[in-house]
Amino acid sequence: MPIWSTRKKLQQIRNILEVTRLTRDRKAISNVYASLIALLIVFVLLSLEISFFTNYNAIFQDQKVTVDQKAQEQFTIRNITMSNNVISKVLVENEGTVELKIRAIYLSTQGTTTFICDPSVYISPAAIKNIDLNPPITISTDSSIIVVTERGTLSKEYFVQSWEKTIYRYDTENLTIGPLRLRFESFEFSEYNPTTKNWGPWTPGWNPPLNIDLSWRVRVTNIGDNNIVLNNRTALSLFRADNPKSERSWYINATEPSLTEELQVGQAKNIFFLLNRPAGDKTKDWLTITGGEGVSTMVFLTFFGQIILPDGKTYPYGQTIPFEAVVPGG
Repeated sequence: MPIWSTRKKLQQIRNILEVTRLTRDRKAISNVYASLIALLIVFVLLSLEISFFTNYNAIFQDQKVTVDQKAQEQFTIRNITMSNNVISKVLVENEGTVELKIRAIYLSTQGTTTFICDPSVYISPAAIKNIDLNPPITISTDSSIIVVTERGTLSKEYFVQSWEKTIYRYDTENLTIGPLRLRFESFEFSEYNPTTKNWGPWTPGWNPPLNIDLSWRVRVTNIGDNNIVLNNRTALSLFRADNPKSERSWYINATEPSLTEELQVGQAKNIFFLLNRPAGDKTKDWLTITGGEGVSTMVFLTFFGQIILPDGKTYPYGQTIPFEAVVPGG
């Protein structure tokens, strides 16, 4: 066989081998590219999933905070300013523990509710604010006012009679005799459970149980012009008028170490009555109601302490607030 023919065959073999190598290299590169693209897709999907869960968690936490704050909202329409059937102001008291933002005021008349305005007014805890209506509203029939916060909490309806030209109304849920105002609807008791060694939930105080250790909670507001400090002789007393006559007094569970409770001007505060004697041991000196089941029992709140003047001087303070009777074991 001629040499040139042999060389030609060898060259053909080399060409075939080269084509095979290039094909194999291309397949290897294609596999690498496919793997990189797959990894990229997986990375993008993971990034999207992580971003989704991060955003979902942030939204959930924000929603949880909003729900918790809404649960703490508590407010009441205290009064309105009206002249010649024109309502110009609404007095709102924040009784909760979080700041309110009033975003809507509505007028309800004969089953129809009408949006009046968005005052966008902030009210701090324990504060009272007069909110201007813009525009003022004129009523010609029995109506009611409703206030709504930014978190969606609605106030109780404040009813307005059409015949009232100029309105001043006494709020029967409050009693004012002196610089402290008592909130009737917050008069509550709690029972001690000797098995769990814990106090139970707060219950409206008009029908307390017999022969169970009790504590009491009432809400008072300092409506005077000066701060007031209550001392440990402040008491809640029950007087049974039948025979035999009896008295039970629960003393204030005052803040240690001074054993006093201070109320700033305009401040609303829950006052707790727990002890069977002034400055007693709050872990054991409790009191029960014994006897008198179904008998109306008079209730008195007696406040003792000091009034603090702006210049720092003090003078003695005392005030008694009587209110509706309770019926033990009723």
